[in-house]
Amino acid sequence: MIKAVLFDLDGTLLDRDETFRRFLYSQATRFSHLVSASQVDAYVQQAMAIDRHGCELRRAVFDQLASRLGFDTAAGAELHKDFEDRFPEECVPFPGAAAVVDNLIDQGLMTGLITNGWEGVQRRKVAKLPFLSRFEVALVSGEEGVRKPDPEIFQRALERLELKPREAVFVGDNPETDIAGCRTVGMWAVWKETAYMVAPTEVDGVIGELHELLPLVEELQEKAGTSVGGNAV
Repeated sequence: MIKAVLFDLDGTLLDRDETFRRFLYSQATRFSHLVSASQVDAYVQQAMAIDRHGCELRRAVFDQLASRLGFDTAAGAELHKDFEDRFPEECVPFPGAAAVVDNLIDQGLMTGLITNGWEGVQRRKVAKLPFLSRFEVALVSGEEGVRKPDPEIFQRALERLELKPREAVFVGDNPETDIAGCRTVGMWAVWKETAYMVAPTEVDGVIGELHELLPLVEELQEKAGTSVGGNAV
């Protein structure tokens, strides 16, 4: 029986690209002494390209951006500090995220979060999304000292919820860190389809939008009732 649904944060519950886009426009306004009004769109486009949907290291993003745009050598550090200070303020959840979480909880399921990242930023993102306050657990790699896809961080979440792996579903957008990671410990794996990621070859379910998770969890619940172990493909 499935008793809990756990989520990744960036790219799954949080629209990370849109959040970063909004942050960059607000940053350009704050740094108008560097970025003229006519350069704002180019500034945002360049930064988004370097960022690669959050795959590039944050400091490297702003160092490269400053270099490409001809800013002085100190500008990259200033822009990066501004990112650490301000980025969580722009958080944009995916449509329906709060409703899906509320629905799962109303059904009697536990919910939780496992996210990679620096705790100073990730915890502030969580605080900006009020529906996440209903989660029973929220593990941040920077606090745990271990990152997805290491099975240890998934195992810790299960232990804190006092669950066996097949009693929990994990939902994430990254085939390597999220899907492969949770499957290693035996959890049900649901991939939130993402255009710039290669689809995982082994997964228990796929959703395009978060609202599709609700009927899928019901389907997995039926499978869990007849499962004798192992993961579906």
